[in-house]
Amino acid sequence: MPIDVRVVDVSGQPVRGLSTDDFEVFEDGRRQQIAHVTPLDVDAATADTPEGEAVSTGRTFLIVLGRGDLQGPVRGLTALREFLRERLRPNDRVGLLAYKRVTDFLTDGDAIARLLEHYERQYRDVENRLNLWFIARNIETRIDKLFSAPGLPPTRQLPHRFGPTDTGQLRLGLEHLRRIEGEKHLIFVSERALGGPVAAASAKDAADRRIVASVIVTGGTKSRMQQPSGAKGGSVTFHARSFNDLDRELDWREFAEHTGGQAFLYAHGDEALDQIERASRSRYLVGYYPDGNVGDDTYRQISVKVRRTGVIAHYRHGYFAGSREAMPETSDDIADERIASAAAALRPPHDIRLSGIATSVADPEGRPAVRVDLTIDPSSIGATHDGARQVLLEVRIFVGDRREDVIGELSERIDLRQSLNQRTTPISWTGLIRTTGTPRYVKAVVYESASDRAGVLLIDRVPK
Repeated sequence: MPIDVRVVDVSGQPVRGLSTDDFEVFEDGRRQQIAHVTPLDVDAATADTPEGEAVSTGRTFLIVLGRGDLQGPVRGLTALREFLRERLRPNDRVGLLAYKRVTDFLTDGDAIARLLEHYERQYRDVENRLNLWFIARNIETRIDKLFSAPGLPPTRQLPHRFGPTDTGQLRLGLEHLRRIEGEKHLIFVSERALGGPVAAASAKDAADRRIVASVIVTGGTKSRMQQPSGAKGGSVTFHARSFNDLDRELDWREFAEHTGGQAFLYAHGDEALDQIERASRSRYLVGYYPDGNVGDDTYRQISVKVRRTGVIAHYRHGYFAGSREAMPETSDDIADERIASAAAALRPPHDIRLSGIATSVADPEGRPAVRVDLTIDPSSIGATHDGARQVLLEVRIFVGDRREDVIGELSERIDLRQSLNQRTTPISWTGLIRTTGTPRYVKAVVYESASDRAGVLLIDRVPK
């Protein structure tokens, strides 16, 4: 079993010159017999090790751009360009993934930096339009323009099942890397921290595939930086965060640590990328033969100890004993991804057939609202179980004004059982959505997890 161990000192510098006697490996709490330890180093010719001891190696990086303001007060995009132009070695390969578009892995970091410069000039317009939820009709064309200009490296659109959200981009990046042999590095940049079951499940899948995932959270435009005059660094001051934000930040840290990566929440982008790059320069490939049954498909916890004081070891914390061909998709977060993907699609799915009307009304307290009456075709949904059709539907309603800004939304779950002889009986649903402006549009999204189907209905006039 190969374990890539990066050992750094308290300043983040790689610790070289270690041998088998310096490592201990434990699997599910049981000490394992180490078969070999091979030093690997991007600077093998100049590393502070005896000649021939370290094997020269290149690195593979995939930069994944999430949602929101990626520059922020930490200068995330600026730091990425500097990383691409100044920190890569000749044998390193790097790719860029955003909005489901990806470049090939190139040794020319400057080419990716030029693409990033072009991207930065226009991506905020796409972000604003994606946040509308109604999605401008030409959004795909606008996204294509982010990656198209003379002299830029070509990109291609990946086949995907995930929506245009942070969770979707992260999972798409992991799937893209999992087919590459050996250790590889994913650098995920987003405005906000992502947490919940998807982070935990993605961490295990990344660790299993030897993907070292590091995270940079920029904080976005709602944060502010206090920086001394003439100083490159400085302190970063942010608005107070909720307990949910703090929980997500903890999930991010645990996600990165589990894969052997690092999480940088609201830290300066150049300092974060400097630490990521330095830690990846040198590693030890530690090999051992697990003493348990390796074919039972359970997740094995790994712990590595280094017999040196004042050092920190970064490594993957587990693997799946059996073979796994796909990432797990069982949480509510995945339903959110499917709904987001359906809502954002240029050609919305109609696997679940919907019809309905929307009317401007007042809620019981006299405040403005929109009433939506949906009719769902039952023949297009449902999974058979014990002689009945188990129907679990997620319903999302978005109300927009004439500018397509969201002025009201509602999320609700329909949980019912339907006998097979009721297959032709339509399913009716009514929702009341409070609004903060004059309604013009309504978008309804219905998703069924059992069959992984979705339907979208756009009502482009809301009568009074």
